[in-house]
This record gives sequence, C-alpha cells and structure tokens, in this order.
Amino acid sequence: MQHIGTRTILTPRLALRRLAVQDADAMYTNWASDPKVTRYLRWPPHESPLATAALLRGWEADYASPETYQWGIALRESGELIGSISLMRGENGSPAPWQAAGLDFSAGVWEPGYCIGRAWWGKGYTTEALRAVCGYWFRDIGGAWLGCCHALQNPASGRVMHKAGFVYDHDSLYHKLDGTPVECHVYVLKKPGQTAGQNGSQDFFRPAMPQDLPRLKEFYRDIVHNMEQNGLFIWDEVYPCEFLEPDIRAGRLYLLKGDSIRSAFALSGPPAAENGVGWKQPGAPALYIDRLGVGPGYAGRGVGRAMLQKARQTAKALGAEWLRLLVAETNLPAICLYEACGFARAGGMYEERISPETTLREYGYELRL
Repeated sequence: MQHIGTRTILTPRLALRRLAVQDADAMYTNWASDPKVTRYLRWPPHESPLATAALLRGWEADYASPETYQWGIALRESGELIGSISLMRGENGSPAPWQAAGLDFSAGVWEPGYCIGRAWWGKGYTTEALRAVCGYWFRDIGGAWLGCCHALQNPASGRVMHKAGFVYDHDSLYHKLDGTPVECHVYVLKKPGQTAGQNGSQDFFRPAMPQDLPRLKEFYRDIVHNMEQNGLFIWDEVYPCEFLEPDIRAGRLYLLKGDSIRSAFALSGPPAAENGVGWKQPGAPALYIDRLGVGPGYAGRGVGRAMLQKARQTAKALGAEWLRLLVAETNLPAICLYEACGFARAGGMYEERISPETTLREYGYELRL
C-alpha cells in the first residue's frame, strides 16, 4: 500500500476535488451550518463562514501530506459544491472487536466519512461518491480493506454503506470531538476477491448491481429447474425473475458471488398481503427475507446458513427489530433451515387462492434481532 494523497476523482455525475478557503461560503451554506446534516457527525454545525474558512485553511495545509484524503463533492454539470467525503485513520486500530477474517491491521484501520447537504439527499450522490473513494483506495492506493460506522439512530447512512458494498461487522462506540460517546454499527469492505470460498475460489457478499441481472436470472432459473426435479412447484418462469430488476434498483437485493453466484436474497418491507399470520409484535420495525436462493451446486455446504446470518446482520444494521419471512408449507428443506437457524414459526397461516384448483399456503417465521 502506498499513500498518494487527495487527487481528483470523476464519476458520471460528480467531481471529487480538493477543498480551498475560497469554498468556505458554499460549504457553510450548503451543509456545514445545518444541524440536521451534522447531527450524527463528530463535529458540531459551524457558527459562521469564518469558522468554515479556518477549517479549510487547516485542510489546505494538510494536503501536503500523502496520508490526507479530503474531498469536496461537486456536481460535474454545474460545479456546485454539495458535500464532502474523506478517508481517515479510525479511532481504534486494535483487531480485537473485528469479526471479519483475514484483516491486516499493520496500516491501522482506515474509514471513510461523508456528509452532504439536505437539498441533495435521496439522489444517490453520497453512494456514488463513496463507491468512487473506495475504488480509489483499492485501485490507486493498494489498500486491502476499509472500515466504516454510523450512529444507531442514523440508519440512512447504513443504507449508503450497504449500497457501496459494506457488510455489517460489529457494534461499537465512536466519540464526537467533545468526547461524547455515540453507539454505532461498524462495517467492513474488503477489496473484491479477498474472501476465500469453496475450492479456493473467491467469494464476497455485496448488494446486487445492474450488470448482475443476466446472471441472476440464470441463477434463479437453475433453482426453479432443480426444485421441479425434486417435486417442489413453488417458483416458476415468472417468479422470482420479474422482481429482480426492481429489487436491484431499490438496493434491496444481495448476493454471494465468486466465479458464479452462490446465493442471493432480498430484504424488503412488509409484503402487500400477510393476512392470517400472527406476528408477535405486528407494529415493530421489521424487514422480510424474500427470494432466498442457494445455487443447486452449493446446497448442503452451509451457504444458506451463512446467508441467513448476513440477512440478520444487514437487517439489524438497517434498524429492524425483527427479521421475518413467509415460506410455503410444502417447502420442507427451507423450513428445516429456518428452524435450525433460530427462526420461530408465527401463529396462523397466510392463504391465497392462485387458481380454482390451487391455494398457496405459507407459514410465517420470525427472529428477534
């Protein structure tokens, strides 16, 4: 790994560039003075443009160091400055709390941090900037992994991390500049290809991307064919493939991939219909596992268990208190898997008449996070 400092990064919509004192007014107006933007950050909102200018003078001096990574986020089309993003050494470089295997702590723990003005929330800019900075870290600097954290009360930041490929690792504390401790979820992102999988191949868990769609459709069609060979007629040529593209657009589809896709699932809100299922706390925050599939060649290797653990970690990081799912009463292999992984059957049953001859009956299963 070789530090090279802050260099300009271009994305389809953004220019990530060094900040200067001349940016003080834009930074103060667009995000640094807004308490709703800085609520979960380590620093308080700026009281005046003079405070912003003083900070930027310090950053300008810091750019002389090759270990300084501090970018302004600007719109390429207009040049308007809308936020900032950085890479910094984390508070604690100890390997003790980290669960992910194979992390090298010799260079310390490096973490991205970001904020963006409220006027630009919900447009995907933060995710776009974070992906670009992570790519810079892995490709140009040669880093092997990154950590990242967000306050428990700020699940929106967790969704940005998930869309950029980060995976929940553990809970911890970070501290504001005044020493106030803040409970947080901590994530890890490894350089693609770092996790050894079956037969020496390289597996990694990440959100699905648009370019994955053709292989995902092939993956699910293989599962449907395998189900039918084993007498399970639950999925077909329409479901679940028709849901994959909207799942990807919404950022709710996750996969485990090496040289091929091993497994995939979606994490969704409550289904349109779940009448008849008696959940323990119907109104509690919950996410639902949909479309969990394991490639036929990976059945019986612990992949399903591993993916349910990923679903559990991801749902918890996104603020859910319960992880739930519906499973057809005839899908005994899946029922056995869920029960072995600690899911409890809810009362009642969901029923839907699909045709005059066929009624779909599904059990509800849930797990307290």
